[in-house]
Amino acid sequence: MYKLCDKITLDRIEPEGYLPHLNRLAKLKWKSTLTEKSLTTLFTCTDLHPYYMNLLCAKLWNEKSIPSAEKVQQTWHILVREERLEVIRELMSLSQGQRKLLLAIAQGDNQAPTAKAFLKKINMSSSAVVEALKILQEKDYIEQRDDKKYYLIDPMINTLLQLYFDSPH
Repeated sequence: MYKLCDKITLDRIEPEGYLPHLNRLAKLKWKSTLTEKSLTTLFTCTDLHPYYMNLLCAKLWNEKSIPSAEKVQQTWHILVREERLEVIRELMSLSQGQRKLLLAIAQGDNQAPTAKAFLKKINMSSSAVVEALKILQEKDYIEQRDDKKYYLIDPMINTLLQLYFDSPH
């Protein structure tokens, strides 16, 4: 049955779509709703990625007491550490230039990747960056959003790169 169905793309759900559901479940579990700060932290950590929203919420709902924003952040970092080796193995399949570009984007250098200052900063040619961007987009590592900036699609890779790797420059 593997790969016998059409591909279904599940876009990110806006916070307003999650709020009633999460707070209904929180009331059932803890007799209280999540704080705005906890929800914001949850949405920020997962970047509203459906898979990671589900994964993080599943961990949080195992807690005896309603999770604070700090607990949400701590649990997210535990998940990142648990998946660290698998993500690193995946990233090692990319070229050095592709990894360098991913790291730069994760660290906020996500606009004008062919500008002279950026190219000098990451020590890559314009053609190498253009090719790396193309491949990273084809492999669903990054996307260019309406604001014309590039973003990592996978928030776990994004967090891992920010936490464990030095700047590419």
